[in-house]
Amino acid sequence: MKAPKTFSIKLAKMLKKIGVPLRKMFGGELSVFLLFLAMTFLFWFAQKMGKSYEYAIQIPVRITEVPDNIRLTDYASDKVVVTLNGKGMALWKSSRGRTKSLDVNALSYKFSQGRAVLPSNYIRDSIESILSPGVVIRSIEPDTLSFIYENQEQKKLPLVFNGTTESPNQYIMDSFYFTPDSISAFVTDRAQYVEALYVDLNNVQIDADTVRLSAKIKPVPGVYLNDETVELTLCSSHYTEKSLTIPIQGVNFPPGKMLKSFPSRVTVVFWVKMSEYDNVSESDFTVVVDYNDILNNGSDKVELRMYFQPADVERVRINPQTVEYLVEDVYGGLW
Repeated sequence: MKAPKTFSIKLAKMLKKIGVPLRKMFGGELSVFLLFLAMTFLFWFAQKMGKSYEYAIQIPVRITEVPDNIRLTDYASDKVVVTLNGKGMALWKSSRGRTKSLDVNALSYKFSQGRAVLPSNYIRDSIESILSPGVVIRSIEPDTLSFIYENQEQKKLPLVFNGTTESPNQYIMDSFYFTPDSISAFVTDRAQYVEALYVDLNNVQIDADTVRLSAKIKPVPGVYLNDETVELTLCSSHYTEKSLTIPIQGVNFPPGKMLKSFPSRVTVVFWVKMSEYDNVSESDFTVVVDYNDILNNGSDKVELRMYFQPADVERVRINPQTVEYLVEDVYGGLW
């Protein structure tokens, strides 16, 4: 059914287009002809608008004022198809508002065990309130609206760094911090045991004392974040490589027994902060052979252990890692 206003506009444009040449051809008789044509159209239109019709309109449904402790996860339907009956003019007026949504307050639904249902009488009453007088609802499809929901709780969750770092220039991370250090999130029943959010970063390149970057928070099922990214600041120090020759000592040897190793000294290679380079010496390291390793050893070589090292060195390596050995009895003989 076409809107009369649109049809009248098109008709007026058409008559105007052909009116000038017709007036030249027929003179004053054209005015009489056009008046008769307009009266005929109005009579036809009045007859059409006075008859009863059935007409279907589609109305979108929008849920409003959802409580903070409820999260909508799925809709059974987000629109209704309404079949109407009424006079042509009343139907035309009602159909003009078909693009407007039907706003339904979430508290009008009945909540029960994860499913919320809107009673059918509420839908009918809401639609009737926006229809023109004289229009009758024949059917509503679907006649019941529902949605699936989860209970949720707002929490402030701390952020945890979950990644690795790389450095092409011998930088090593000393510390890091997030800005902000926690994120406000809505946590549903599916994630009620979440205690922290992880920021996954693989092989972050550190090439300066301070590196700032935008980091993405790892998604967690059932957790809805206010922010999906956070600023991460990495603080690092520039290291350099150093090596020292360290004597091998024996530990846990019983009284009267003494270690002899070949060689008796090994090279220890490590990374140290450039500012601490001159402060690290041989006395800061202790490389040992543990007597317990010899007891269970069926070879003439034994693995060396780093017994003590400074706290501010990194990537310590012993070269060689194993040595040949003898156990000497101080009272005479070898074992």
